[in-house]
Amino acid sequence: VKGPAEVFRAVFSKFREVREWNSPRQSGKKTYDDRKVVQEMACAFMGEERPRGKAADGPYRFDADKGPAPDFRGSAAQLRYLLSMLVGYRAQLGDLDAFGRELEAMVPADILDARELRDLVRNAFGIAAPESGAVAPGEDPALPVIDLLEKTGVPEDRREFFESLRDQVRRGKALSPKQTPWLFRIFHAAGQTGLVPDYGPALCEALGVPWAETERIDEERVKAVVEALAKVAEWEPAVTRRGRTYDDKAFYEDVAKGWRERQRVFPKALAALEKMVARYKAQIPEAPALMERYGIAEAKARPGRRAAAAASREGAAAQAGSGADKGDPATNARVAEILALFEGFSAWHPARKWRGRTLDDATFVESVGAQLKRKGALSDRQATALEKTLARYKDELAGAAELMAKLGIADA
Repeated sequence: VKGPAEVFRAVFSKFREVREWNSPRQSGKKTYDDRKVVQEMACAFMGEERPRGKAADGPYRFDADKGPAPDFRGSAAQLRYLLSMLVGYRAQLGDLDAFGRELEAMVPADILDARELRDLVRNAFGIAAPESGAVAPGEDPALPVIDLLEKTGVPEDRREFFESLRDQVRRGKALSPKQTPWLFRIFHAAGQTGLVPDYGPALCEALGVPWAETERIDEERVKAVVEALAKVAEWEPAVTRRGRTYDDKAFYEDVAKGWRERQRVFPKALAALEKMVARYKAQIPEAPALMERYGIAEAKARPGRRAAAAASREGAAAQAGSGADKGDPATNARVAEILALFEGFSAWHPARKWRGRTLDDATFVESVGAQLKRKGALSDRQATALEKTLARYKDELAGAAELMAKLGIADA
């Protein structure tokens, strides 16, 4: 097994077979040019300055006898990016089978996950898997789950993330060990809200999805709660928080449908319905008796919460309309550069929990971009958080390392 440097040397050399590069494409304010991206990375490997001016528009060149430069640190993310781009030029490349096998033998286990490498390289170059039980090209084990969810649908708040996983697998790139459990969670969420027919242990076993036994539900209790909420005539309007939409009426109808058609409700869904009984008890005559019988707690008081939020929004709008505070121009320029780099980016990390909050990078970047356009400024805390977000995507986002160096942003 050769070192990481030889892996990159082989890939950069293979790009010399490309005679016709794709035309540059525009995404927002950013232009993506395959040839220039590969050339810059190849120059970094050889220890040369990247071409500028007319030289930047010249043909791709790479000297296999040069490099690696002492400061070259090729990452797994960069290798994945190069291989994905190389696949797009397969029609111009010769000896793909031989190159794929050579590359498979060269890549060290510590630079790219073994399963992901196997699927990426073999699917890209059409190499049959030699070991027993290996996944054949284009037959990722996640495909049956993805195919089923495409037919049944997924909860609306999980749709965008599901589509990103689906598109990744369709491109021939296997899900990572961290992504696979997220796909399973989406599957369980769809099943628990009644979207997946015959959802249960047998279906999970057939699809290779782990099944966790749940506690048995008191059917009489479920029936009482569902029937009580059917009397609610005026539901609170749907609200969106941190990119997720919460709609009491839609949630109740989904769970009630699953109960009526399949006599199935999961504990978390029942707990959410019981909280709704407490919130809407003014419209449910039997709510007090129901809450006493099943020990349902009173809804937490939220005095003035909506009014305070409305006042805050009005104040922000007034300030934005008056142009009173457009923020520090230097900070705004830094923020604008970071947001421009994120335009068109889709390989977001999964949302994570922190102190009871759900942190979603994609939603955060979108929200600060919208605020910058609307108000013309971000708070110091938001600007700092955006810089930390950029640092977390140093390996996945093309140009991130260079921008961090330019702006003096530390690694995450």
